[in-house]
Amino acid sequence: MTFLRLLPSFLSGVLLGAHFLRWGNIFLVLLSVAFPFMILARRRWAKIAVQCFLAFGTFVWLLVAWKIGQDRMAMGMPWIRMAVILSCVAAFNVAAALLLQGGRMRDWFRFQPKDL
Repeated sequence: MTFLRLLPSFLSGVLLGAHFLRWGNIFLVLLSVAFPFMILARRRWAKIAVQCFLAFGTFVWLLVAWKIGQDRMAMGMPWIRMAVILSCVAAFNVAAALLLQGGRMRDWFRFQPKDL
C-alpha cells in the first residue's frame, strides 16, 4: 500500500509545521505543510527533496530537544520524558524518509534505469 508509505511524510510536515506555528513563524509553517506535497510530482528529484526536508526536520527536532533539555536541566526540572518524546518524533522523521526507499517507491516515482 503506497499510501501508507507516503503518509508519514505528510504527518512529519504537519508536526514540523505545528512546531513552527508555536514559535509564530508562518513562512516555515506554510513551507513545512506544503513541502511533502512535492511527493505528488512523482519524480526522482521530488523524492530526494522530500527526504532532505525530512532530514532537516530530524535535525530541528534533535536541536529542540537539546535546547529544551538544557533549559530544563538548568532550572532543575525533569527532562527525560521530553527527550524521549522529541527523540521519537525525530525517529519518526527518519522512518518517513526510509519509507520512501524501495521497489514500490521506485515505481511510484517512475524511476527509469537512466535516472539511477
